[in-house]
Amino acid sequence: MALGSTGLLLPVWAEPAVAARSAPTARDLPVALRTRIVSGRPMLDAALASARPGDHIVLADGVYAGSPLTVAASGTAQAPIVVRAANPVRLRPDGTVLASGARIQTRVDITGAHVWLYGLDCDGTGWLGNTFLIRLDDARNVTIKRCRIYHWEGRGIELNGASTDAEIAYNDLSPRSFDDQRPIYPRGPAVQVRNRHRTGIRGDASALRANIHHNHFHDYPAKGQHYDDYKVAALICGSSPATGGRAAYWDVHHNLFARCHTSSEGVDAPFAEWKASRCTFRQNTFDNCNGHLTFRQGLDNSLIANWFRDVRAIRFMDRGHRILGNVVEYTEVSARFPRTGLNVLAGTIPWTTPQSQKFGFPQACQVILAGNRRQGPLGRFLTVGTSLSSDSVLPALDTRIEGWDPSMGPIGFGRHQGTQGPTRLTRETWPTAAPLTAAQVGPGADLV
Repeated sequence: MALGSTGLLLPVWAEPAVAARSAPTARDLPVALRTRIVSGRPMLDAALASARPGDHIVLADGVYAGSPLTVAASGTAQAPIVVRAANPVRLRPDGTVLASGARIQTRVDITGAHVWLYGLDCDGTGWLGNTFLIRLDDARNVTIKRCRIYHWEGRGIELNGASTDAEIAYNDLSPRSFDDQRPIYPRGPAVQVRNRHRTGIRGDASALRANIHHNHFHDYPAKGQHYDDYKVAALICGSSPATGGRAAYWDVHHNLFARCHTSSEGVDAPFAEWKASRCTFRQNTFDNCNGHLTFRQGLDNSLIANWFRDVRAIRFMDRGHRILGNVVEYTEVSARFPRTGLNVLAGTIPWTTPQSQKFGFPQACQVILAGNRRQGPLGRFLTVGTSLSSDSVLPALDTRIEGWDPSMGPIGFGRHQGTQGPTRLTRETWPTAAPLTAAQVGPGADLV
């Protein structure tokens, strides 16, 4: 027992059986000013209601269910409030659960600032369809780290309103249900589920400066046959065309997106979609995804040193994007889901349309592609002026292509105007793309 700052005797977390596994946690977490060990929902509710800066609320193994959990108290930058598992969830790279620890079977609402969730097993089974599992509501400087978030209906993590400066790191996010002892198979089928949303992380464009890294997004189902059935995507920034002009400054890096099969036959759906400006995707790996990544509405976004393997398409609309040093690799040909590589799009509306009115497909303008390369001979690599519909009659404007190697095959051209290049590479200031594996992301990565 230890004496707290208010004179209360508080239990101190110390468990020799997990000491070896807990050692790396010390460098992963802020220092605790007060440690409160809880077991059961009443103790957890009481600890959250009286939380103060520097508290570590440590959840014993077990299930925490019932009405939504609310974290309304705020920590500080030097002393955040941490809600963590005594035994953090641990997964093997194949998806087998080694330790479940504290299982959260209810929604978590965070409205306070400087709050951490760490090492929790967040189970959305049976929880309110078409809602969310973890929601930040105007919550600043929240960290969600080394959690398993799975089998939800709706959104896994929602960044709502001005939830600025969030860090979402080293998590495992899959809407599919996995038995704790069953491995995730390398190329499972895309199972279609109607009338249920399945979005991993969704944020408003006013949720500024999100830092999303070293997460494992995997096994997303196919979207329904009807446009309004539901939304399936691993990652969405921006909720509507009206948000496209907002500079969100998200940094999405070193994540693995695997088996994001969001498209189905006759339905072409994204697994990641951007309706915001001045964001960066860098050094991620996208593996075996029959959906597409799309910059839809928004300006001046960057796609840098990512590795795309067996991904249906990477598409760019609107203005000013930088596509630098990416690798596109196809290991097989798919007749059902043609792989088309990088696509600079012709549009149905001019890029000069006011951002709030950019419904449809804004024509691409001033997109720079430099130092991108093709790995292997299969599939198409780059097309300028791709048309997604018969209405896409406005050409892609002023595309610039640098660093093209003829061995990568011909560039495809559709409706385009003012295209420059291919020319020699003028400069190379980005990192080298390299594929990530499941062992390098998720709750167990980088624990030494």
